[in-house]
Amino acid sequence: MLKSNSQPDSLYSAKQARELDRLAMADFGLKNGVLMERAGLAAFRLLRFCWPRARKLLIVAGPGNNGGDGFVLARLAIELGYKVKLVATVTLDRYKGDAGEALKSLQATGITILHSVHELESDTSYNGRADVIVDAIFGIGLDRQLDGDYLALITWINDQDSPVLAIDIPSGLHADTGNMLEQGVQANVTISFIGLKTGLVTARGPQVCGQLYFDDLDLPQAVYENIEPVAKTVSIRNLPPLPEMKIDTHKTRQGHVLVLGGDKSMAGAAAMAGAAAYRCGAGLVRVICHEVSLAQVSFRPEIMVVGTSDKKPITKNHFNKANALVIGPGLGQRPWGLSLFSKALDQESVPMVVDADGLRWLAANPQHRQDWVLTPHAGEAAALLATNITAIQSDRLRAARQISEKYGGVCILKGAGTVIADVSEDKLMVVRAGNPGMATGGMGDVLSGIVAALMGLGLSPFDSAAQGAWIHSNAADQAAMIVGERGLMATDLFDTIPAQMARLEQN
Repeated sequence: MLKSNSQPDSLYSAKQARELDRLAMADFGLKNGVLMERAGLAAFRLLRFCWPRARKLLIVAGPGNNGGDGFVLARLAIELGYKVKLVATVTLDRYKGDAGEALKSLQATGITILHSVHELESDTSYNGRADVIVDAIFGIGLDRQLDGDYLALITWINDQDSPVLAIDIPSGLHADTGNMLEQGVQANVTISFIGLKTGLVTARGPQVCGQLYFDDLDLPQAVYENIEPVAKTVSIRNLPPLPEMKIDTHKTRQGHVLVLGGDKSMAGAAAMAGAAAYRCGAGLVRVICHEVSLAQVSFRPEIMVVGTSDKKPITKNHFNKANALVIGPGLGQRPWGLSLFSKALDQESVPMVVDADGLRWLAANPQHRQDWVLTPHAGEAAALLATNITAIQSDRLRAARQISEKYGGVCILKGAGTVIADVSEDKLMVVRAGNPGMATGGMGDVLSGIVAALMGLGLSPFDSAAQGAWIHSNAADQAAMIVGERGLMATDLFDTIPAQMARLEQN
């Protein structure tokens, strides 16, 4: 039977995953191909679960232990009457150790092993499309660009109509960064073993993995106690509870959030941040915007609105009683925006969220403080680190840490597999919820309002960031179930945020 697909919160690098494997064999006696046998069996069980009517398999086995896992799967399938074709990418004498033993057991079934797509297509017994293709080419150790033959093979796999099961990791995906090394297999389903790798859950990883499953291969829990994971996933299991709402509470105890932004033609950003703060439990929300934006910001009558202009600048009194700030949504890049940004940074005792144009001003005027949360997307992160988007996306975990180190506080690097980093507390987390429908204007403004509301409730910057990103992404997933991913708007989250708050309160 297939195990439950409950997945661990710990995320490991490729190096750590190999060390877990070594410890299991060295300290707990799991030798002689035991782990390979378990991996092949787990993958075969998953294949049968996902494609119960499949009877014709094509397995592509690479040169290492990943290929050995494919050999085990092929043998098990043949023993149950499946029609199996197997392409080995290297000559059979190259398989040594556990993979070599798995190959010998497979050869005992009488299977003919091919060595290229050309041989496969020339084989009259192949007879067209496979029900499932199994990618067992490269595992987590791949860290080099692929040569022409492998590129051609992966391109061929991606061109087929057959669904693909990737063993441990789609071939061509970097296990640590989630980037494609050149071109990689697009899997429909991926099964990861022993420990979830960081590259599976951020950057390109979620796209090319398809549906991700996990199997620990029955490793003893003691194995994991020897290795501290690189990061954790943000889940309801590892988030602190929300502060209790006491019966005699009142609005001033629920946090007073001040949003600064909303320049000419950009009022909506500040308004959405303010509305999101209310939806996330803030007791009072004020928006300081340009005076021409007053009417648009007031679309939520609960929001208190103050208008300023170049001739009527913001003063210290505007910050009275606020215990959390949001600076940046719709702030713009004019002198008016810089004035608000500078005044916000003068409030040394008030924690804040810096987003959007606030991040652009920060990149131009670097400062360091521990009580803020910075929420860049890849372009804003590139400005903060004086680099380009390609460099940011090449290693998102590293980029988030670098921003936290350079500017202090917490960085929420938005995108597929949002990364949350706080170097001062040595904390790194990845959000696995969320969907492509979130790639629309205003989503970041909603996130900034959510995080500020949690700060106003008294949570630390890191807890506010982790909880806020979790609420935001899960609210978007719930909204997408109602309206669909295509056409999802930021304001759709206003109706689904409270349900996510309720889940946290029950935690």
